[in-house]
Amino acid sequence: ELSKTPDNVELRISLGRALLLDENIDEAINLLSDGQRLTPNEKLQNAIAEALIYKGDKIARNRQTPNSLAQRVLVVHQALKLAPNNPL
Repeated sequence: ELSKTPDNVELRISLGRALLLDENIDEAINLLSDGQRLTPNEKLQNAIAEALIYKGDKIARNRQTPNSLAQRVLVVHQALKLAPNNPL
């Protein structure tokens, strides 16, 4: 359980991926970002970047969102800034 071992990077990444699969993208980003603040780690950084890409894809699918292209570009830019060497 994460509350007992908040610095468990692998568990945090697994929970983040489960949240992504359930379309809880912002919650996944928050969970992973909290972990990055507790235990700075390249794996967490990459996982946050991947979650941001998911968020960008969700924005792209919802074309009724005002300024969706600008929002998507911003999110993808954040992801690339976090993990420039990740092929995403």
